[in-house]
Amino acid sequence: MGDIYELEKSGFDVRSGITYAGGESRYIATLSMYASSYDTMSEKLKELWKAGNTGDFAITVHAVKSSSKLIGAEEVFELARSMEEWAASGDVKNVGDNLDRLLEMYEGVVKTIRPYANTGTQAEAVDLIGRKEAIDLLHLVAEDFDNFDDLSAIEHLKHLSGYLFDSELKSKFDYLLQCADEFLYDDGLKTANEMITAME
Repeated sequence: MGDIYELEKSGFDVRSGITYAGGESRYIATLSMYASSYDTMSEKLKELWKAGNTGDFAITVHAVKSSSKLIGAEEVFELARSMEEWAASGDVKNVGDNLDRLLEMYEGVVKTIRPYANTGTQAEAVDLIGRKEAIDLLHLVAEDFDNFDDLSAIEHLKHLSGYLFDSELKSKFDYLLQCADEFLYDDGLKTANEMITAME
């Protein structure tokens, strides 16, 4: 695996990505998540657009926007942000005119990052937190999922990983991470609320 800072030569804001992720090892794990979700997300974009489902298209392109910001892929982030705004406002002409360009850029990013991704990377150690802080963070995570705010959810989950959950809640927490990675907003909101009820 190469030096991740080499990605800066391809236009990535690696330092920003590392800051969002909370460290280099987490950033590499985020690159892996981004690459592994590409096939599903790109096909979903094409299918939703073909079906004329601009509402779900806007939600899906929002996920691409947020995950691109997380890894520092600024050009894809900017175009996806415009695509989300156009889809949400019903501007189908601009979406249609730019979808192929977005998909091409998205594919290019994935091809560039694959040599640097490592699914076996372990995250850094985190600071331990108490029960009250964990509950407060879960409320924030629930709100993040309710608002489709991927960046904030991942940031809050990073801090929440410092709580020592029992085995049952740990499995739910692991699922929250999966929900954030795979943009499962409804499932994430439901799971966060279940954890809050169990802990309060």
